Amino acid sequence: KSHHLDSHSKAQERKLDLQTNVECALWEEAEDLWAIGNGNVLDFLTRITSERKLKLSYESIVQHPETTSRALCSMLEIPFSPDMLFPFTDVNTSTFAPAFKGGLGAGDPHMLSRRGIHSHFASTWQRTSLPQLLSPFTSHVAKRLGYSLPAWKHTILRSDIPVDVVRLNSSTKEPAIIFIHDHTGDVHYLRSLATELTAAAFCIRALACDMSNIDMNAKGQSQHKSSSFIYDKDVQSLAARY
Repeated sequence: KSHHLDSHSKAQERKLDLQTNVECALWEEAEDLWAIGNGNVLDFLTRITSERKLKLSYESIVQHPETTSRALCSMLEIPFSPDMLFPFTDVNTSTFAPAFKGGLGAGDPHMLSRRGIHSHFASTWQRTSLPQLLSPFTSHVAKRLGYSLPAWKHTILRSDIPVDVVRLNSSTKEPAIIFIHDHTGDVHYLRSLATELTAAAFCIRALACDMSNIDMNAKGQSQHKSSSFIYDKDVQSLAARY
């Protein structure tokens, strides 16, 4: 019986490993398509004068379809049509249907089942758990497009994060949990707890200090000799900074 359970457990592990490998391979393929495609577009647009180009993000299109559609029509010097706000009519989606029964259609297969533009899709990517880190090239392209992932979406901290912030586990799931520890910097007892959590966990070093001794520069950053303290007056300002 013990041997049977052991064999079953190993089979389950192999199945999970295979599933993980497949997911990572699909992720890498999708990531490359997105990064290379958008990178090429950005490089091309550097050679185009400003009056001949219009930047519309996916987020702005699904959240403000009429405004963005009118802006596009204005630039192309064509009349705006209200039909542009209803792209999922049977007539429009029929062009994406498979050529024959059982075949594959062009584009997103979910497109054929939608009936309207949903604004909540604008933030879907922010809630997605990443199976692995973004490649440096993808991160570079994303930054050029104005995208930035929150700290808990990275399994390691970015270089611009203050040294007083310590990652306690490798989870990229929300909601992010923040522990405050004292100036001794002892985080060992927190790591053992964080490994049991499914959400991303961080800790920030706190040191009581006199606010009058802290000089703030134009960007609101501390000019104190040591960065090992928290000068935020409330949780909201602390969350906004990290």
